[in-house]
Formats: sequence, C-alpha cells, structure tokens
Amino acid sequence: MVEKGLDPEDPTVAAYTEWAKEYGISQTAFNDLASKVLELSNDANEAVEVDRREEMNKLGERAQEKIAMTERLLMKAPLNTQEREAIAYSLNNADAINAFLKYHSSLTNEGIPIQGAVSTPEMSRSDLEAAIADPRWKTDPSFRTKIEQQWLKSNN
Repeated sequence: MVEKGLDPEDPTVAAYTEWAKEYGISQTAFNDLASKVLELSNDANEAVEVDRREEMNKLGERAQEKIAMTERLLMKAPLNTQEREAIAYSLNNADAINAFLKYHSSLTNEGIPIQGAVSTPEMSRSDLEAAIADPRWKTDPSFRTKIEQQWLKSNN
C-alpha cells in the first residue's frame, strides 16, 4: 500500500497492521480498507484546499496583506496567550477576518489593505517610437539619454 500513499512508519498504519494480524484480517481486506481510508482522507484534504481557495478569493487580491495585518494586530494587542488563541481560532474564514479588520479600522482609522491605484506609464511604446523617429535621437546624446531614462522609468 506504500504506492498508494500509506507510510509504513506511520503509527496509525502500524496500529491497523497489528489489528489486522490480531484478528486474522486478510491482506486483500486490509488493502481494501486502506484504499477506502486513503480515498476519504484525500477527499477531505481536497475539500480543505478548495475551502481555503474560496476564502482567499473572498478576501480579494490583497488577501495575504489582510492576513498579515490581522496577525500583526493580534500580536500587538494587550492579550494573554489564551485570549490571543481564542481570537485567532475564531478568525478562520474571510468573513471573520474582514469583520475584525473593519472593526479595528472603525476604532483606529487605520486603513485596511486595499488595491493601490494603477499607475499609468509616463511613456507609451508609441511615445518611444516617436522619440526614436525624432532627428535629435541620432544627433543629441542628452535627448537620447532623457528618452531612455523615461522609457526605463515607465517600464519598471
């Protein structure tokens, strides 16, 4: 069953193996049970990952920043370990995290991470092409340097 994901060193596998030997369970029956347990376990792990992705999507593009802010606020709050753990345990989904951050923001006016304004480049490709077509491009090194710097700045 190693090829299907069972680790012979896992204490759970050892307990099942001992139990199967003790009660005379055949290798076929043991393999059948192990396959079913693995399938259920994999389905549960997949459901947890789907739920995690759904929650991250609910938090939005700045999900990681919101989580980091939540963790930072919990660590700096004047709480004992049990209180901190109780709150952290309750912040297990997007709605709870968003509510916590909104509540904090209402008390402190500290902003919740949001998407920054999209900056528009100072120079477009057509602007660059027009500058290259300018006769000064070939004759004026300072003009060429200025255009190159504008292009680099707008693309970084």
